[in-house]
Amino acid sequence: MKFKALYEAGFHDLVSIIPPNAELSAMSKIQADQAGKAPGRQNAQGTWGGYGWQDYTPTANDVERWDRSHANIGLKASKFPAVDIDVVNEGLARVIGDMAVKALGKAPMRIGRYPKRLLMYHSDERIGKMQVRFRDGMGVEQLVEFLGDGQQYVIGGIHPITREPYSLDVDLAAKGPACLKLVTREKIETFFSDCIVTGK
Repeated sequence: MKFKALYEAGFHDLVSIIPPNAELSAMSKIQADQAGKAPGRQNAQGTWGGYGWQDYTPTANDVERWDRSHANIGLKASKFPAVDIDVVNEGLARVIGDMAVKALGKAPMRIGRYPKRLLMYHSDERIGKMQVRFRDGMGVEQLVEFLGDGQQYVIGGIHPITREPYSLDVDLAAKGPACLKLVTREKIETFFSDCIVTGK
């Protein structure tokens, strides 16, 4: 998956993400362990630093440059929110994923570090971050988040821990933004209420 193909498909809210093992600029305040998930661009010296991604709309030249730099591919969550199921219990991750699909609709699923998963949606509302934390039957803390306005998430590139490519079960470049189901604040809040009950 390439920035350029996604851009041409209609995803203009793309974010350049610092790839794992990237050399950070001496001026950067980004920590090395954030490489792979923190927004950043490569400078003329070949090192990486942050940029004002929240208010930046990339151009066609930008996305070509980001492809050449092998940046991880990020997407702003304001228009394209996501449910991030940060759950390491395989059975529970699957149950919560099924709950999200039932409440919000079928969605492209991104896998970085299985069984964790992220489901992508579309929204016309500016919906802020929501989250629920709970402990599973083994006492391990689990987290489910709604990534929304002012946030971003990675949809392509190399995962910083597994060092394997992220996978998506839908070709976003071929289908475009129209393949993402529309969600509302009401639907999201209902889903998270159900998650709280499940986690008890």
